[in-house]
Amino acid sequence: MKAPLRHQLSGREAELRLVKFLPDILSLQKNLVKRFQNVGDLPFRTIADFLHGQKTVSMKDWYRKGINIVLTTWNQLRVSLATNGEIKIPAELCDEDRDLDSDFRMLLPRRQGPGLCSTALVSYLIASRTAKRPRQMCGEAHGRTDQL
Repeated sequence: MKAPLRHQLSGREAELRLVKFLPDILSLQKNLVKRFQNVGDLPFRTIADFLHGQKTVSMKDWYRKGINIVLTTWNQLRVSLATNGEIKIPAELCDEDRDLDSDFRMLLPRRQGPGLCSTALVSYLIASRTAKRPRQMCGEAHGRTDQL
């Protein structure tokens, strides 16, 4: 039995609100890719290991904020990513919430392995943002539907 349309729309609306975190996620990804693009073996196993390895409090705080955004967004979208995302993610990557004890590689965008989580998350948010944009241009975002 399908969920009522109102319930489906409210769930989709909650997902669309997560699009606002896309710039923060992209900024974190850009920083991590730049830092680790030519590194063969990563010196960190978990996200917590990476945070503990930060030398300055300011960088540790910056990374912690960005990582918390990624983890929270991932945990809220992982089921949708597995079922509705454009990028197919292996079930074992979507089957549980992620936290600071998760594999650090999930933060580095890749086409396979744990990094696929990061790639799929950004792809899904961009697609959601693109799908949302035409409605906003018509005024529906401001409660005006007379322009449709």
